[in-house]
Amino acid sequence: MPFFSSPFSNESKWRKSQGSKKVSYDALESRQLLAGVVINEFLASNGSGLVDDNGSTTDWVELYNDGPSVNLAGYSLSDDPGNSSKFVFPNQTLSANQYLVVFAGDDTDPAAGTDLFTGFGLSSSGEYIGLYDTSGAMISEFSAGGTNYPAQISDVSYGFLNNGFFNQPRYFSTPTPGTANTNPVAGVVERVSASLTPGFYDTAQSVSLSTATSGATIRYTTDGSTPSATNGSVYTGPVSISGTTTLRAVATKSGSLSVPDRTWSYLFIDDVINQANNGNAPAGWPSSWGANVVDYGIDLDVFEAEGGGSSAAQIAAGKQAVKDALLAIPSWSITTDLDNLFDPTTGIYANAENDGIAWERASSVEQLNPDGSEGFQVNAGLRIRGASSRSPNNPKHSFKLFFRGEYGDSTLDYDVFKDSPDAATSFERIDIRTAQNYSWSKDGDTDNVFVTDIFNRENQQALGQPSTHSSWIHLYLNGQYWGLYQTQERVTAEFAEEYFGGNAEDYDVIKADADGYINVAADGNLDAYEELTDQAAARAADGETPAFVDNAAYMKAQGLNPDGSNNPAFDTLLDVDSVIAFMIITLQSGNIDGPLGPGGRVNNYFTVRDRTGDEGFKFFVHDTEHTYTDLREDPLTRNQNGAATSSRYDQVNYFNPQWLHQQLMANAEYRIRFADKVQESFFNDGANSVSAQEARLDTHIAALDQAIIAESARWGDAQTNNPLLRDDWVNATTELRDLIAPRLMLL
Repeated sequence: MPFFSSPFSNESKWRKSQGSKKVSYDALESRQLLAGVVINEFLASNGSGLVDDNGSTTDWVELYNDGPSVNLAGYSLSDDPGNSSKFVFPNQTLSANQYLVVFAGDDTDPAAGTDLFTGFGLSSSGEYIGLYDTSGAMISEFSAGGTNYPAQISDVSYGFLNNGFFNQPRYFSTPTPGTANTNPVAGVVERVSASLTPGFYDTAQSVSLSTATSGATIRYTTDGSTPSATNGSVYTGPVSISGTTTLRAVATKSGSLSVPDRTWSYLFIDDVINQANNGNAPAGWPSSWGANVVDYGIDLDVFEAEGGGSSAAQIAAGKQAVKDALLAIPSWSITTDLDNLFDPTTGIYANAENDGIAWERASSVEQLNPDGSEGFQVNAGLRIRGASSRSPNNPKHSFKLFFRGEYGDSTLDYDVFKDSPDAATSFERIDIRTAQNYSWSKDGDTDNVFVTDIFNRENQQALGQPSTHSSWIHLYLNGQYWGLYQTQERVTAEFAEEYFGGNAEDYDVIKADADGYINVAADGNLDAYEELTDQAAARAADGETPAFVDNAAYMKAQGLNPDGSNNPAFDTLLDVDSVIAFMIITLQSGNIDGPLGPGGRVNNYFTVRDRTGDEGFKFFVHDTEHTYTDLREDPLTRNQNGAATSSRYDQVNYFNPQWLHQQLMANAEYRIRFADKVQESFFNDGANSVSAQEARLDTHIAALDQAIIAESARWGDAQTNNPLLRDDWVNATTELRDLIAPRLMLL
């Protein structure tokens, strides 16, 4: 790598911040350093600064040589004091008084450029970074004694004040990779605290705000906008809260850096049931959402329908039913500048068909529990999620959240899926999905059941295979009720590391990209997947029968010799049980929307594999709303838009687990293993017997039995003159339940 000479770039890109620690801005510690090579500066949240050879704003570590020239070969960097050799330097001379920048991340294109990459990232929440000599002895570290460096701020570096000697570490408002550190800041202003816990209230409240930083000024907003030194009201005394309010606050001080703002949502249910009852935009909200269909408010007709009539007593009973529904499950409150959502040019809701980092906006996210138990508040990046969800004809979109240091929190640390003891409790991203196809909000469809997707994913888990977890929530945007949603884990390299072990950077994560209905590598690459494609596409001597008919080919895909012993020369590509479980769910549910996508393409599945491990690709059920729609649906012979066979499925761009299954069916052992799994799981009180599946489904029906009334009040009339009601949902879920046993007979 050449010694640093590149100026800052204004290109705004991102990378994932790693770690799972809550943000805490510690006091700056003193360090004594000897002359020689040292870590002089690092940036653990590079949002818009130095760009690497891959065109990404990867985090970085800067070394400085305060002594004679040294060859760094054998020196190492690590974020783990128990493993000093996570990145070992190649032959690299660092002359006296010279700097060297190393990027803290993966090199996604090793053939491009000469930059050095550590292969591990830096956590903006605070962790360790150490430099070691050829003997493994630590020669420079942040922080002392193997402890964590303090939490970092987006595009603010941390290092030593360098004016001929090293002394106390500082934050630097202007990162200077490759040159002497300048522009140190006096300190960091701590986050604001509020005296009143966010949650549900029915009487007026008073909120006091404070910060531990002496001399700081607190500014707050209640319109969703981001408070700053120039935006918001100056706090001079307790804030009165008499109705639904999203309170945001930040503390500032001249010469010091401010950490990100915090938000507290106070929801008054009596307010919520009267939001925009006339369908007009609430005060301060736009009447237009760009190209998007607009729908506001709680429908008064639902009060009469749920109360059983139009008398005052009946309407009061209907209102109470809606209020009870709003408190039946936890709520998530998203708060952001309204322009982030609805500006005709830049708003993500107004331009919902756009995706990517350019269409991510800063927001606050909170969980509010109706029982008063502790929730959470984190700052996050907010995007629109999904395919059908993005249609401008759809007024109710799904979302996805990204937790990164540039927003203030590099992870969400909370037991989101408390009903799943095996689920993760720390997340770098999470989805907020809602019914799209067959939905009330988009299609006005009486067949909307809400539960098919999570039902199929839990059936996959019952077959002994991993799948993503979900929980039911109500969602609010800047205090406006937005309906019933479902959280969901995202299948990523971090997800794979959490559940399967190893290192995230070693995982290939392949998904069917809805933008082009082709396979793409969301993480890693397609190399191993292409090798599996080639093996599945191979033919026997007759030129037609899949080569898997031969046990040698079948076993080779599993990394085995024909006798079943391991063969280190073979890559382990095929996880037979994963394919079987995936296909059992596909066949039983009658899924016509994946993985065989529209027009012979691919859709709606994920697969992951550790490149350094000895296990094959694991396949994940995803977005299965087009299931249990008809007893006659057979996804082996039909998909949503045509034939289930295509000459393109033998190409890696279109390869998928369903076509793979069709090739594997040529093998007698596979057929027996498939049949054995069906027998084991669906009969004799197996994990996916009719009674087990009915119980699983009934759990979700019970969870939504009251909450669905709130969805009816918000979106039941979005596409119909008369609102769709809980009774419509009950009928739809009853029909779904009645299809479980008949569809099982199709296996």
